[in-house]
Amino acid sequence: MSQNGEKTADAPPIQTRTGEDASDPDSGGQPITMCVSLQYVLPSDTDLGKIYNSFGGAYHERYTLIARNIISNVAQTFSPQDFWTDRTTIADKMFEACRDELKRQGMVTVTQLQLLRIDFPSQYEDMITLIQLQVQQKVTKEYQQRVTAILKNLEVMQAEVNAQVSVIEAEADRTSLQITNAAVAEGYMLQQAAKTNATALVAKTLGLDGPEVVQYLKLKVGR
Repeated sequence: MSQNGEKTADAPPIQTRTGEDASDPDSGGQPITMCVSLQYVLPSDTDLGKIYNSFGGAYHERYTLIARNIISNVAQTFSPQDFWTDRTTIADKMFEACRDELKRQGMVTVTQLQLLRIDFPSQYEDMITLIQLQVQQKVTKEYQQRVTAILKNLEVMQAEVNAQVSVIEAEADRTSLQITNAAVAEGYMLQQAAKTNATALVAKTLGLDGPEVVQYLKLKVGR
């Protein structure tokens, strides 16, 4: 704790307890040790005289005691998990509480409060670290499962597209074959019709009767 911007460690870390642990309601919270930096500014008006009249030369020790009690009380309103996940909010609440109470009791202006360090018992910290690791592993596994599911869906969609392409290609081949066969058949019919018309024209031109036409065709085939 310091005044007028001077930063000196003048008190030991604050030892207190957190609020109730959601995972262990009967524990009454967890022991916690905090290193806190708090800066305040003395007034320059008549309040300065009031400070000396009230606290004498021990005003700083008095402010330190007030601030430590306030910080301890605020800490007890947060669960152990909050100190891991919402440290900024805790520091803000401690700052607001110290600012208001030191202004009311000590007539000074608190300008800054920082949570420099938070320590839980090593056994509890190890447990929290293990829990966080398990949570991270679970999240990673769920992510991998989602990725695998997406890849499987893509494979199914690709197979469906390939099947549709095969059906389209088969239909195109069938249609092409039908068109080709129809064209060949129509060409053959036209060819036969042309031959028939030509034979009829020869017979008419030469005045051939039925047997003569047959004899004419045999001669033509024999050439």
